[in-house]
Amino acid sequence: MGNRKRILVFYRYTECDSLAAYLEEMARKGWHFVEWRLGLVFEKGAPADVVYAVEVFPQGKEDDRRPGEEAEEYGEYCEAAGWQPVDSWKKFCVFRRTRKDAVPIVPPKERLQNVWKAEGAYRMNRLVSPLILISMWILSLVDGQILDWLFSDVLLAGILITSCSLLIELYKLLELGLMYLWKTLQLKSGRELFFGSRSGLITGWQHIRTWCYMVPFILLAAVAGITGQYVLMWAVIALYVFAFVLEMAADLRKTSRDQGAILSLVGMIAVTAVLLIYIVAAGMAQEESWDQQTDKITVKIGDQTTVELEINQAYERESILGTRRRLDVDYVFGEETGSEMTGGTDAEGTGKEPDRERTGDITVTVYESDCQQLLEYCWRKDVEKMLDAIWDGSSEIKSETTELTETEKQELAKELTEELQTIRVKIEVGTDQLRGGIFYPGCVLYFSSDAYWDVETLISVVENCL
Repeated sequence: MGNRKRILVFYRYTECDSLAAYLEEMARKGWHFVEWRLGLVFEKGAPADVVYAVEVFPQGKEDDRRPGEEAEEYGEYCEAAGWQPVDSWKKFCVFRRTRKDAVPIVPPKERLQNVWKAEGAYRMNRLVSPLILISMWILSLVDGQILDWLFSDVLLAGILITSCSLLIELYKLLELGLMYLWKTLQLKSGRELFFGSRSGLITGWQHIRTWCYMVPFILLAAVAGITGQYVLMWAVIALYVFAFVLEMAADLRKTSRDQGAILSLVGMIAVTAVLLIYIVAAGMAQEESWDQQTDKITVKIGDQTTVELEINQAYERESILGTRRRLDVDYVFGEETGSEMTGGTDAEGTGKEPDRERTGDITVTVYESDCQQLLEYCWRKDVEKMLDAIWDGSSEIKSETTELTETEKQELAKELTEELQTIRVKIEVGTDQLRGGIFYPGCVLYFSSDAYWDVETLISVVENCL
């Protein structure tokens, strides 16, 4: 073990000459490159001036962890020209010069094409994931689910991380295009091409950049943990650990192209399974959170009428932009005395209808934010949308509110505005529903009930729900 050491670094195809310079520097220190196996593996030996060449093999694939048949034939050709093949990894091929009169392996113009095409294909592949995620986000916007994103720190963090990744990859593509133009001009002027940096700073950056690929996963898992979404946190950790283990296994075993394709398929199946497990677990966790609310509120209207509110379901989503809460409230409306009955008697034969309770439900959604523009958006995209979609079908439930005219609805909205000191109120009435939107300073509220409320009761219920 003391005669070998492994250095985990990652070089881009556009830095192949910097990699060759790094291997030469290590050889002068007595560490000679022997293979790729979960990083660069060096073997202790006598310090020597060794000349390396790192070429980008166009027939190579990203799944290659060892020389394939094409790479072996290519190596035999190069060895005859004075370049001994050491190892290959993905599209990299490393050669050690064995003859001082050995000519360059690849002409400069062809070499530029190989580097440009390999790096371009790699960058295009890295664009796929962020583009898919961004497309899903855009589709959710079109589908009207933007509020689910705006009121979730995890989703906002995911959007930010994905957007940054997309911008970085687009920048890398632009950088690659500019590099190609610059190298083409260098060729025309007769200058020697060097891919990478001639300074030693790039080697240190390689060590840092290798571990930077963990940052997005760490950030997303951290945000999920801080916000209490532990299912998502463990799902992210599981996915990253599994992907890392697969990559380690492929490098340690130096898998062939076919074996690498099988591992990629296994990885895709595993990712799909983890995502499905997360969706199911997240749904179960949400349902469990709905059952945690058992608070009861009794609202007294006038001298005798009471309404008992039971908050049996609750949902909350919070982000740095604000909070979104939804309450499903069951109520019981109690009557103090019975009334005369016709056509029958009660169980005691008194001729009066027994005391009874009328029940119903009211759904309340509350948006809270310090951002006025966000509240205006919630009002337009959610509250007004729900108000405009009120159902006017028949119902067995009848009340005075179902008979409200447009003028009466406006008067009701005006009265609620004055009583509750709101910015604006909008009321819509169907044959079995009463819906309303209330815009407070720093708060937007939407409610929907079965149209059993008068103004006084409605004011008390809304205030108690808040």
